[in-house]
Amino acid sequence: MTIRKTQTTAECPYYEWTLKESTDYIRWLLREFPFADWKEEVLSDEEGGDGTVVRQSRSQAVQVAAMLSLFCVGILPKGSNRMGLIYNANSQRSGKTLLAKLAIMPNCNSFKGQPWKSNEEELNKLIDAEMISGSEYICFDNVRGYLGSQTLEGLMTSPEWTGRVLGKTQMFQVPNRMTLFVTGNDCIVSPDMGHRCLICDLFVEQGDVQERQVENLIDEPWLMERENRICILSALWGMVRSWVKAGKPMASSFGFKPRLGFERWGEIVGGIVAHAGFGNALEKVMLEQAGDSEERNIRKLIDRLVAQALSERGEYSFQEVVDNCHDDGLFDWMLDGRDVEGSYKLTAKARSTFGLMLGRYAPNVDTAGKPRLYRKDAENVVLFGCSGQGRHRIYFVEIRKVNPKTDV
Repeated sequence: MTIRKTQTTAECPYYEWTLKESTDYIRWLLREFPFADWKEEVLSDEEGGDGTVVRQSRSQAVQVAAMLSLFCVGILPKGSNRMGLIYNANSQRSGKTLLAKLAIMPNCNSFKGQPWKSNEEELNKLIDAEMISGSEYICFDNVRGYLGSQTLEGLMTSPEWTGRVLGKTQMFQVPNRMTLFVTGNDCIVSPDMGHRCLICDLFVEQGDVQERQVENLIDEPWLMERENRICILSALWGMVRSWVKAGKPMASSFGFKPRLGFERWGEIVGGIVAHAGFGNALEKVMLEQAGDSEERNIRKLIDRLVAQALSERGEYSFQEVVDNCHDDGLFDWMLDGRDVEGSYKLTAKARSTFGLMLGRYAPNVDTAGKPRLYRKDAENVVLFGCSGQGRHRIYFVEIRKVNPKTDV
């Protein structure tokens, strides 16, 4: 790939690249990432192409939007809500954190990942500290399981952030300049968070991720090199300049609809991405929903309990159900606890949350009257329920023949 480099002033060390030079560089930069939805398209001159076939991807468009989100913060109207970015992969070593770094480091010259905090109070303290320090972003790296938080939902729709200075009674109020980044494997996202975020899907085909062949090594040392940083910023600047020259076409002019509550951000950032020929970054592609995942996990749990039963009816204590879920990686977004003498002991809060959820799928026959039915195959169904109270509660699975008059 040949890129023309013409440096401008010392105060603005960008290269005056054309739109095609800018998009060629971005495509070259992202070409080896395993975006889950690659396809081939022909782009016209107006779309930053020359009629040749290029590889397109919705997830690639999301990555370009992520890079522009921090770069274009100065042209967003004051008080605009900024969408979050979630990098979701099917495997480790997919490049999800590196993509977040590609969006963050050229603009901020550093990267700081944060461990996910499921406790709302601790999460609020962390965000308060980042707000006071004037952080432009927060990145929760390698989130596992369920992603949902009232604190984060509020963060993404609050132009101003109010909190208490840690260790003092003093309150503070600052402008919200923060963009949210999240990386994880097989994340389960709440509907409210899914509405507020764009999803970049990554899919690694190799069963052994170490077998992946990467020609273009990009890492933190590479991103910290001045020349590489200048090239990335020049490409973003080239796309923005071309967009301005074209009359600042909004995303809706391309037929792309911004999310409600994020119209300003979506029209501008989505418009720049579309004008550059990367397609629709605003397309709504939801991650796995918690309710859907509960159903699948319950069926896996039932199959596991049925397989362990010594007869047509198997009975299990609450702790045995917890241990089976933990051993099989089920409901890991709510099973907060630790291993104690061969069993997985839940915290009091997790025990209550998991017990309430389990009760929806295995009703207590002492009060509800009958268990729930789950079809096993064409001839059999499984009854799943419980009896007893408190520590004496027993969960059971029971196989019976399908009754054509009552079992649908």
